Amino acid sequence: MQTLSDSNTFEGLLIRQSRALNTCDPTEFSMTWRSCLQEALVWFGIDRLTLFPNSMVLFEEGRTVSVSRPHIPPVEKQDFEHCAHIDYLKLLRTNKPHISFNAAQMKASRNSVVSTLYYDGGRFHTILPLQMFGQRWAPRVTIFSEGFNGFSEKEISRLKLLCEIWLSHWQHLMLARNLQHDQDSMQSDNEKLLLLSKNRSLYCACCAKE
Repeated sequence: MQTLSDSNTFEGLLIRQSRALNTCDPTEFSMTWRSCLQEALVWFGIDRLTLFPNSMVLFEEGRTVSVSRPHIPPVEKQDFEHCAHIDYLKLLRTNKPHISFNAAQMKASRNSVVSTLYYDGGRFHTILPLQMFGQRWAPRVTIFSEGFNGFSEKEISRLKLLCEIWLSHWQHLMLARNLQHDQDSMQSDNEKLLLLSKNRSLYCACCAKE
């Protein structure tokens, strides 16, 4: 039996979020997912969390999800329009489990995205490369408070696992929506064929009477 203390464990967090994503109505998935991300901010002590793909096309399409604490400004795309996003996306190709920058490294970085984050108030930044169904994605974590010394390897592993669960649910939702769209299109085509068959039958009947 799960106790109150269990709900505060990482296992409790996984169970709670998996259950919420599994049982939510598809129309409420985005809201439920954002709620899960907000919960993760508190659990891991993160100020801002962004998920984005290793693709300029998908990035330009807005295939990103970002949440932040109430006192932290949200990610605004126009704030980074001057940045070299391709150079930033190249960081995802690393075989390392994560890439992290402390405040001094962020400030001195030649990567315009990282240095812009510093001048926006970021003081610690971590990128966690993920690979899901042949596509590379990355959670991007930013801490805005001074004195943060970085995540432990255990925390990194836990955060990556949680992100993989989120992305698996999101990918499943996209697949389900595409299948539903295909079914709706097929039904529409069948209805058109049925109508065409009826019209053709009427035409043949009229021709037979002549």
